[in-house]
Amino acid sequence: IAQCLVGSEMCKETGVKYGIQCKCYSSNIQNKAVQEAIAGKKFYDCHVGVVLTNQYFTKPAKELAEKTGILLWDRSYLEKLINNLNN
Repeated sequence: IAQCLVGSEMCKETGVKYGIQCKCYSSNIQNKAVQEAIAGKKFYDCHVGVVLTNQYFTKPAKELAEKTGILLWDRSYLEKLINNLNN
């Protein structure tokens, strides 16, 4: 199990500040990670909160993220990003 909070990264082109909660787990990601992203977004004064994982999200985690505006980047999303970079 690995986790990190990538504090606050600023996109230089747009000026948007992202708070990214990273989770490297062997099982699907639950509500707690979304709650941590909500708190991190507020604490670091970010415009956008994200949970990034090598797995997928549970239905309750997806529901909480949708209601709170947190972006969920799962395994499929990461694979698409990697493929886009390699092309």
